[in-house]
Amino acid sequence: MTMRTAGGVNVMPAGEVCISTASNVLGMLLGANTSTTTVNEIVNAKTLVLWGANISETYPPYTRWLDKARDAGVRIVSVDCRKTPTSAWAADQLMPLPGTDGALALGAIRFVLENGAFDRARVGESITGFELMEKGAQPWSVDKVAQATGLSEDAVTAFYRTLAESPRTIIWIGGCLSRYTNGLQSIRAIIALQALRDNLIGSGRGLLTMEGGKPEGEKEFVDAVCGPAKDSGVNFRRLLNTMKKGNLDVLFLNSSYRRYPDCTGVAEAIKKVGFVVHRGFFKTEEMDVADLFVPAAFGPESAGSHYGAEKQVVWRDKCVDAPGSCVPDWQFYRDIGRKLAPEIYPDFTGPEELSERFRNTVPSWKAMSVSRMRQSPDGLIWPQPEEGAQERIGTVFTSGTYATENGKIPLDLKLMGAFGWTPPKGNPHGADADKEYPLVLTQGKVVTQWQQTMTNFAASLAQFSRGRYVLVHPDTAKPLGIAHGDTVRIKTATGSVEAVAELTASIRPGIIFTPSHFTGTSPHAATRSKPINAILPNYWDRVSAQFNGVGCTLEKA
Repeated sequence: MTMRTAGGVNVMPAGEVCISTASNVLGMLLGANTSTTTVNEIVNAKTLVLWGANISETYPPYTRWLDKARDAGVRIVSVDCRKTPTSAWAADQLMPLPGTDGALALGAIRFVLENGAFDRARVGESITGFELMEKGAQPWSVDKVAQATGLSEDAVTAFYRTLAESPRTIIWIGGCLSRYTNGLQSIRAIIALQALRDNLIGSGRGLLTMEGGKPEGEKEFVDAVCGPAKDSGVNFRRLLNTMKKGNLDVLFLNSSYRRYPDCTGVAEAIKKVGFVVHRGFFKTEEMDVADLFVPAAFGPESAGSHYGAEKQVVWRDKCVDAPGSCVPDWQFYRDIGRKLAPEIYPDFTGPEELSERFRNTVPSWKAMSVSRMRQSPDGLIWPQPEEGAQERIGTVFTSGTYATENGKIPLDLKLMGAFGWTPPKGNPHGADADKEYPLVLTQGKVVTQWQQTMTNFAASLAQFSRGRYVLVHPDTAKPLGIAHGDTVRIKTATGSVEAVAELTASIRPGIIFTPSHFTGTSPHAATRSKPINAILPNYWDRVSAQFNGVGCTLEKA
């Protein structure tokens, strides 16, 4: 509301370098841009595929559902280039080369088609573009998939046979699949595979995503209060170009620019903005590019609603007062909005009143009162248009058809182009490979540093951090003369960062892994490091900035 009344375009989406590829593809093909089912349904599946989904470190509380699924006899398969704590739940683990997920999925489609493991009549009723899918999958024989992924033909065949024979399969798509320039095609192929096997609607079937839980209604409310937006939205690529040209007068930065690849270049672009306001919690790198710093209040220092990974909404009461002149988000934005447009911006006295306005404006929130939220520590699952209505769990396609205009999956959507797979940009196995950087660099979240800023400044978490380390297979390290515990440099075409080598067989040879989220301004040595995105080139697909799976090399520091 504040941005709208200020005349600005919409707020930059948080998922643009996170899960926006999956969200967009799900929305275009299924009409639902989040998970198509809820996590409780995995106990009703016969097979659960954790496709790049490292639940133990990114969603630790959800491992209880992996326990339940395993106890219920569900076969759990992990698809990940390294063995993670999540691998402990898996009966099978496939370790393909990073960025080859699309090839693996296309091969599965061909296997299902060749073995007749699909209902042709059902497929005809539920999808368009069958011939396009068939043509795209045809080249991907088991031997070609094995060559592209680095897996053995036996492992590929066993995986395909599991998928073809499983009557109910749920695939949990990890955020990493969105972080490749070929992610759009990979996720389309996975959706097509599930559709071909009729595994998208019904109990024990569907797709889960790592960030599938934001309830809807925000745009509906803002439009009702402020009127429809007059300007179209802007993505980061357009914003970055505008900043580089010096054509932006004001930037409100309430997140970290370090979340983007080539973040050093992003910082230089921000410096060309006329006036930069940064609202944050600590003295981070963002303060170096800001003209004005406004300290923010932490969640426990204010009241309000929070949503979970499955559209459940809970109410949080304030625990402690914010220090100094810090004010909570609702007050900060309300005061600006009232100053800019008092005739439009609502004058509410607190989050409770705003929440009540929201539910009385948006029909799908009608029964989600603050009093009911307070009485439900597990949360009220959105939508709830009326009290007493059954909570919507399980499939989102309650009518039995997809939420697209004609109820079918448009696999032939022209916007997405032909079915196919090529290595991601900058990958050592692609056509644009640089021989100087033959290793594949991957990164990800670790449980002690889930966010760049907040968790890096916590002494209680820093004591468990291993610092900037890099996982290296012994076969990769030996010809480089690198031993366990050596300080090394991870080098890419755009820079380098130091790390401590940890030799382990839990990662494929030719691949290295390092944690994503460190900051150079942390007061704790264990969480202080140059951001990894400072050395990653900025590659683009049609949706977002991508940073995983690029070429690198290692050398002793």
